[in-house]
Amino acid sequence: MTVPRQGAPNCVSCPSYSITLGPDGQGVFSGERNTAVTGDYRFQATAQQVATFSHRIRPSRAGASTDLTFSQLCSTDARKYDTVSVTWMTADERPATLRFNRACSIRLHRKTADALLSAPSLLPIADLIGHR
Repeated sequence: MTVPRQGAPNCVSCPSYSITLGPDGQGVFSGERNTAVTGDYRFQATAQQVATFSHRIRPSRAGASTDLTFSQLCSTDARKYDTVSVTWMTADERPATLRFNRACSIRLHRKTADALLSAPSLLPIADLIGHR
């Protein structure tokens, strides 16, 4: 599964990175900006870490792609906030993506927000992101 987090364009200190995580726990962290490291770094998650993270985001992973980045209920400019996306392979080996923007979606989708934003604490990537 691939999890890019794009810092908001107007945020000068928001981290922007992506992680790719295989079912075997092998992963790649790609720091883009405002992270402790930039470029690609390999990491190894334990089976327990992969299971915990996968379990946390499973309820948000419908079979088809879902976009929770813009909503008629959004009262703020979503471009000011970061976006998190998760891409995974469905049972029939097709990619599906969940996109989530903290500006519009966090009130409506609290469990999804908590699950996606927990990646740095559940996977061994916090030191690569850096302390914010």
